[in-house]
Formats: sequence, structure tokens, C-alpha cells
Amino acid sequence: MEQINLQLENFEGPFDLLLKLIRVNKMDITDIKIYEITEQYMAVLRAMEVLDLDIASEFFVLAATLIEIKSRELLPKKESDEAEIPSRELLLHRLQEYEFFHEKVDLLMGRYHSEDVLVTRLPMTLEEDRTVEVIIPPGFGPEQFFMLYMELLDRQKEKMNTSRVIQRRIHTEAFKVEDKISQLKEELLLKRSFRFSYIVEQSSGKSETIVFFLAILEMVRNMDIVVYQSEAGGELIIREREEETEDGRQDRE
Repeated sequence: MEQINLQLENFEGPFDLLLKLIRVNKMDITDIKIYEITEQYMAVLRAMEVLDLDIASEFFVLAATLIEIKSRELLPKKESDEAEIPSRELLLHRLQEYEFFHEKVDLLMGRYHSEDVLVTRLPMTLEEDRTVEVIIPPGFGPEQFFMLYMELLDRQKEKMNTSRVIQRRIHTEAFKVEDKISQLKEELLLKRSFRFSYIVEQSSGKSETIVFFLAILEMVRNMDIVVYQSEAGGELIIREREEETEDGRQDRE
């Protein structure tokens, strides 16, 4: 028998070793020569023992199976021995399965380590851009857009935290609605009417402006003043309600 120089390696299992021997001998996996493979298989096992490697029991199980099949092939065939044939067929079937999966693993590992393989997303159907119709009110020009933009910027600045520590202070109510009603009445004695922006300018802050606004609502409810706009979207104008005339007519609110 020709001597086979097989470089020892860390075989993953007995079928890995057997498949390696079949490839070295250039045999067809469906027509392997059991007697040659068995001798070489046992020689590899002996070499592995010399190297003091951890030999798994499954290697010896396959070796015993090969020896059993080899011994039966050397004996004369009888009709009663037909039932023993499946042991060889079973071995070949398992070996074919192992070779199939071994090739697939090599293929997948090659693709995994290949730098040319890129996994991309499937193409998507892009929807047409939807146009939104913007209706601009009459009289709303560049200046109004600019003022609105500046107002939005001011609101955004108020939301920004410029310091690391957020301090919240709750101030006690320093303004009363009754006092603001008296103040508004005094203003109406001096002026026939005034705009709401005048009150905002006279206020020291948001709290006082809110109390002024509540005072105006209270005076409207008590029918002490009239609040109107000279034009649609214009500023609020506040004036004192006039008394009824002698003929029973009164000013339009």
C-alpha cells in the first residue's frame, strides 16, 4: 500500500479526518476503499497519540466501525449477510451529509471574510413630494413675516436655559385687581380712551400686565368701560361707557 504523508491538524471530528483521507486518496465518496482508508485512519490515530493529543471517543467509534466493515468485506459473502450491508450504506450517507455541510460552511466563511461582499437594503419606492398650499392673509407682507419671525426667536430664547442651575422663585402677589380698577378709572378721567399697549408700557412686568387685564375684564362685566377695535385685527381700545341720553339712546358698545 502506498504510504500517505498526511500533515496532522486539529480535526473537528472523526468524519473530518475520514473526509480528509478520502480527498488525499482522490477517491469517490460513494466508492471508497474501506481497507485502505482504515489503515490510514488508524495510522493517524497512532500519530495523534504520540503527540499526546486529547483523542475523543467518537474517533475510536468510527475506527471500530471501519474495522468492522473492512472485516466483513474480507469474509465470503453469504445470503444471510445481506442484512449487514446497511452499515456501510449508513456510513456513506452520513459522510455525504458531512461533506455537504462542510462545503457550505467553507462557502459562508469565505463570503464572511470577503471585503467585496456588501449587504444593502432592497430598493424602496419613493413617494412623490407632497406640496402644501400656504394661504397668506391679505395685507400680510414681508414686514409682518419678519416681526413674526423675531417673536418666535424671542419665545425660543425664553425657553433656553443659560445657566446650569435652574432657579425657580415664587413671588407673592404684589398687585390686586381692585387697585388696578381704581388706576384705570383715574386714567379714564384724564383721557377719554387709551390703547391696551399703553397699559403694557406702564406695567413693570408680566404679572402686573395680567392683573391689569383681569381688571379690564371685571370692568367690562360691570359695564363700566367699553373695549373695541377700530379695525379687524387692530389693537384693543378702552374707553369709559357713556350714560344714556335724555331720549333713551346710548352709545354703541
